[in-house]
Amino acid sequence: KDAFAGTLPPSSVGESAAYVVHDWAAPFAQLVEALEAKHVDGDDPALWIDLLSLSYWIAAESVRADEWWRTKLSERLRHIGTAYIVLAPAPASWSQVMAAPSSDSMNRPAGLPTPLRSARCLTEAGTALHVGAKLHILLTPVAHTGLHETMRNNLAEIGGAMASVTLEAPAVLAEPRQFVSPAVGNLQPHAISASEKSSILAAVRSRPGGIPALDFSLQNCLRSWLVSEGRIALLQASTDQRLTAQLARLLAMPRPVNPSTVISPILTEADAKLKLKFKMAKLAPALAAPAPLTVTAATTTVPAATTTE
Repeated sequence: KDAFAGTLPPSSVGESAAYVVHDWAAPFAQLVEALEAKHVDGDDPALWIDLLSLSYWIAAESVRADEWWRTKLSERLRHIGTAYIVLAPAPASWSQVMAAPSSDSMNRPAGLPTPLRSARCLTEAGTALHVGAKLHILLTPVAHTGLHETMRNNLAEIGGAMASVTLEAPAVLAEPRQFVSPAVGNLQPHAISASEKSSILAAVRSRPGGIPALDFSLQNCLRSWLVSEGRIALLQASTDQRLTAQLARLLAMPRPVNPSTVISPILTEADAKLKLKFKMAKLAPALAAPAPLTVTAATTTVPAATTTE
C-alpha cells in the first residue's frame, strides 16, 4: 500500500527541491499557507512532505525505524540540500513566547511553536544543519505579521525562549501529543513512541558532538533568523526606538556556545597526565641504564702551505 505520492501520475512527481519539517498535528491548511508564502513568485517545486511521501498503512515504528534516524534521514537531506521547518501551529500570540519559569520546566518554553517542542522536528531540522543543508524557517502570513507586531515589546524575550530550545527538554521528551495516520481506513492515533524517542536520541548521540551540537546549531539558526526578522522590521520603522532597543537587547544576549570549541578542564588535565606518562616511558630506559659516555678527541686538519716561485 503506497504513500499518497505513490498514487500520483509520474508527471506530478519529481526530484524534491526541499525537505519539509512539519508538525504532523498542525492544521494542514497552515502548512500549505506557509509553503505558498515561500513560493510567491509562482514557482511550483516538488517538496518532500512526510504525510504525503511516506506510507502510514504500516505502523509508525516501521516507517521510522532506527535505520531512518541513523542513516537514511541524513542521506536524504544531504541529497536534497535544502530544508524548510514550518513553525505551525504558531502561538495565538507571540507575546506568549517567553522562557517559562523553572517551576514549569515540563512546558519550558511553553509558548514556542510546537515544532520547536517536537523530538521529530528538532532532529530533522538539526540533521539538515548537520549535513550542511540550507534550513529555512517558514511561518504562515498571519503568524509572520503577528511576530512583527510583537517584536516592538518582546523581541528579546522571544530570543531568550528560542535560546532554550533543546532536544533534551522535558516537554520534548514527554511529547504526549497524538498523531493521526492519513491512510484511509486506518485512522489510528499515533503518538511518538518510547522506542522511536530512543532511536532518535541514540542516533543524535552517535554523531560528533551529540545532542549539544544539535542544540547549538538549532539555537544559532533560530537566533540568526530572529535577528534578520528584527532588522527587516526596523527597516520598515526606522524611527521606532522601542523596536531598536529590543533588537539591541537581542544582539547583546550571549550567543549559543559551540560545544566543539569548549575544552573541558578535566579532559585537559587527563590529557596532560597522559602526555607526561608517555614522555616518562620513553625516558625510562635511558634513566635505568645510562649509556657510557664516549669522548672523542677533536682533530683539526691544516692544509699544507704552498709557495709559488
